[in-house]
Amino acid sequence: MALSKEYFAQKIIENQNKWVGTTCTMQNGKKATIIAYRQAHDIDIQFEDGLIVTHKQLNDFVRGLIRHPIYSQKIDKKVGMIVNSKKWGKIECIDYKKDGDFDILFHDYNNFVRKHCKGWKHFLTGSIAPYHRKCIPFGIGRTSVSIYTNQKMTVVEIDPVTKWYKVQFEDGYITDWVKGGSGRFTTGHINNPKVHQSYMENKYIGKTVVANNGMKATSLRFSNPNNNLLIDVQFDDGVIVQVTTYNFLNGCIRHPKLKNKTQNAKNKIKTMYRTNPQTGLSMKVIEYNTSHDITIQFETGYITHTSSSQFYSGQVRHKFPYQIGTVDMLKSAYVHNSEGNFYCHCRKCGLSDVMSLTEIKEHIC
Repeated sequence: MALSKEYFAQKIIENQNKWVGTTCTMQNGKKATIIAYRQAHDIDIQFEDGLIVTHKQLNDFVRGLIRHPIYSQKIDKKVGMIVNSKKWGKIECIDYKKDGDFDILFHDYNNFVRKHCKGWKHFLTGSIAPYHRKCIPFGIGRTSVSIYTNQKMTVVEIDPVTKWYKVQFEDGYITDWVKGGSGRFTTGHINNPKVHQSYMENKYIGKTVVANNGMKATSLRFSNPNNNLLIDVQFDDGVIVQVTTYNFLNGCIRHPKLKNKTQNAKNKIKTMYRTNPQTGLSMKVIEYNTSHDITIQFETGYITHTSSSQFYSGQVRHKFPYQIGTVDMLKSAYVHNSEGNFYCHCRKCGLSDVMSLTEIKEHIC
């Protein structure tokens, strides 16, 4: 039997009591509060400066996607932002107009100011230089920082014919002739053998990681003193293997007596729960065959096959529409307070509304 108008009116009143007065921060950095709720796709909000925006969607409000008509850039957050660059030290944004036009200050580079920079993403990663490579010609006195030892280095001699050059590190060590142009120097790919060994030992030796097979592994020493790319690694059971430094840091260490799909890995992944960030639904592994073939179950009861990498990242998709009882979950609406909400339709009573999983399971016609 179809529900009466009074029921739907009561449902709207419940949502009004739930949402009116709720405050969220939009992506432009401004806080906004719901001041009127008519339906999930028709709300009015008020920004902290008093400006009111009408007829917006609740989904956009929860996700912070409602724009301020006047203030659309996060300028107040970007001006004064400081990042730490491995190569150039502390960098601060002192003026911002847009992502392609901003000024920055290098605190550890004689307080040098570079104006009208164009790459905001390079600023965030600390990979922006105090100068454009074409602005300052390569020559004696040019400085850079080695990515291997984190030492400052300076060009002290250049061969006028071959354009080879010598570099002096801050500890006084001078390299032999460096070939291959100025690119290696500018990017910091020049090594100081006097301190490189101790630098690599401090970075790798004695470290413990959890391998992909679920076992702990500890680095003991470099396999070859003349080669810092291979290290000896010992597992918990005493077995020692040889791996590259890259594989060690990423846990790609194989045990000679175990395969990748060990019982430890199976037990470990079966006890894990992950949440899909797009839907807010949790999921767990119910069957493990290989790392590329696992079976997972969502809290809705939906079962699907995927890989362990997709499970770890939480990027496994849930099927829509999906029926629970008499309610069809049509698609995801938004996630609020770590709880997923969905556009739903009841086949029995005809109700169409945004509901959480708890509300769907408790729905009675």
